[in-house]
Amino acid sequence: MTALLVEVGNSYLKAALGTQDGIRPLGRFAHEELDMLTALLPRNLEQLLFASVSQEGVAEALHRFAERQGLRCQRVISEAEAFGLRSAYGEPWRLGVDRWLAMLAGFHSTKGACLVLDIGTAATADLVAANGQHLGGWIAPGFRMMTQAVLSGTAKVADLASGEGELVFGPNTGLGLHHGCQAMVSGFVKEAVLLAEQQLGQRPAVLLTGGGLRHLPPSLLAQGEVRTDLVLEGLALYC
Repeated sequence: MTALLVEVGNSYLKAALGTQDGIRPLGRFAHEELDMLTALLPRNLEQLLFASVSQEGVAEALHRFAERQGLRCQRVISEAEAFGLRSAYGEPWRLGVDRWLAMLAGFHSTKGACLVLDIGTAATADLVAANGQHLGGWIAPGFRMMTQAVLSGTAKVADLASGEGELVFGPNTGLGLHHGCQAMVSGFVKEAVLLAEQQLGQRPAVLLTGGGLRHLPPSLLAQGEVRTDLVLEGLALYC
């Protein structure tokens, strides 16, 4: 069955049409642009599946949207176990659903040990063993959160310049802030990969997702597989 899949993040929402066999992305939208999806929906659609880490008002808006479209609406949450994946959390509902779905998609596609790195508003890392056991993870500020903290918490740093490519030492304050925060996120990724290799005794499949990937050096992105819609892929398993 084809379903409308919606991933509600802190900054925006992403949508796709999906089945258990795959997804067809529809795009990225601001929270208040939900009705723009109407023109993109096929006639035979019956269900809306969504996962949200945002405020409850967005979830309520999705339920109203589904009602207007005549769709069954289901919210997916983190579970103790599903599709061969077992959560490390004693209270599994406390695990962010975006992390849960990204792990589901990663484990389902790799059929083995994987390290899922999601670089968004927050940066998260989650390690899954070959038997489907989640071994835990990390949460840290993402690129934008770090730069905003510096800009709002210091009197002398007033701007952020855009930098491209590999890490360099910035020749001015704006580029220094950009590349400094880029280095922090890069270090998060490198240390996660190193610890995963040490813990498993071998290198797992490394999957990279999230809007903040554009802030990582190209040489670092080449160390893993970029899967920009990993959360939506995990959501599609519930179709």
